[in-house]
Amino acid sequence: MLGDEAVAFLRSAPEGTRVVVRHRLPDGQATDALGWFLRADETHCAVATKRGLETIAFTAVIAAKAVPPPPEPRNRRPSSLIE
Repeated sequence: MLGDEAVAFLRSAPEGTRVVVRHRLPDGQATDALGWFLRADETHCAVATKRGLETIAFTAVIAAKAVPPPPEPRNRRPSSLIE
């Protein structure tokens, strides 16, 4: 979803939905926030990411969508010993 459609999605997303939000930084570059949607108010939304809580202004949102849960961690195989 892009632009206004993305903002409408974020305003109505249930808490706990895993989302990715592409948004503009103050310097004009774009970045993504991938994590768990927490809440939204009239002007901002909050996403809990691996980097911490990100508060994103709706005016900076470029695109947003729901994404599936992260994959389960892989089991590590023990390294074989070379004799």
